[in-house]
Amino acid sequence: MLEAMFEEQCGRYIRKITIQNDPELVDFTTSLPQTEYKRKLIVSNEKDFSDSKVDIKIYLCTLHSKPGCEKIQVEIFTMEEPSLIFRCDFFSRRNQKGKQVLIEKFNLAQWSYVESCKEKLSTECDEIVDLKNQGLVLSISETSFPHEFNFMLLEPCSHIFWHFTFKDNKLNQIERRMDRQVFAHQMSNALNQGILRNLATEQVIEVE
Repeated sequence: MLEAMFEEQCGRYIRKITIQNDPELVDFTTSLPQTEYKRKLIVSNEKDFSDSKVDIKIYLCTLHSKPGCEKIQVEIFTMEEPSLIFRCDFFSRRNQKGKQVLIEKFNLAQWSYVESCKEKLSTECDEIVDLKNQGLVLSISETSFPHEFNFMLLEPCSHIFWHFTFKDNKLNQIERRMDRQVFAHQMSNALNQGILRNLATEQVIEVE
């Protein structure tokens, strides 16, 4: 069950009462998530949009039973209602080929309003509230070589956006010929500048 959850790619709304208690792991009655599932904070930023200030947290998740695989987990919430979180998972396989993109549109204000109406009497929510302009679009893309994740959070109504790039040391197969040529060129420059920079062009290297 934990492995199936780890490979999911989706966006959803969750209610988080405390920082320590993850509502998506409450079904596990043992300490399995604590020993198998690791989550490391990559970045934590705040961004001002038209109607609210948004907190953005990005985590790098790993699972002990799936070595080499990674999952990026993005959590977004407003400072006015920090318990309501939009969470998006992005799964990267051990040998990720090519480029993959995930785009999610969400609206925390509208979801909160609908949620509050369900708790109240229906007569108290007859008033139409237009919250469409408070929606955001999250884009996550991954390139295999060099391996990196690109994040963009956009508010369509104002064109205000937030961008972040995360690079790691994960090695993937070099697929395209152009990528191979660029890699060979960069390695040649690194060798010339690092190893051969102190050698004169006419100097001969003797090997015993």
